[in-house]
Amino acid sequence: MLNINIIVQHFLFQKSLVKSRFMSKMKKNSLKKEISIFRTSVNTRYKVKILKPLLNKLIGRENWSFDLEDCDNILRIYYFPIMNNFLVKEINKMGFDCIEIEV
Repeated sequence: MLNINIIVQHFLFQKSLVKSRFMSKMKKNSLKKEISIFRTSVNTRYKVKILKPLLNKLIGRENWSFDLEDCDNILRIYYFPIMNNFLVKEINKMGFDCIEIEV
């Protein structure tokens, strides 16, 4: 008769292997920088100036830009996609609308 402890240990070991492989894949995929695009309510240079310190701190000085001539006031960033939701929330906290555009 099999010992229940051995069965439980085997199950937990298998589960940890699967989780480990999944997390490894997630880290590899989420640690690649990509271009993300957002529709915003930032429609003047003054409003860009208000967000500049936040974006420089979160994304980096060379990794973001606004297209104020676009009707959607596009914000483009080159950063880790895993940060997109956090970025949207932080921009919203500053009083601006920001919605990621799925490409």
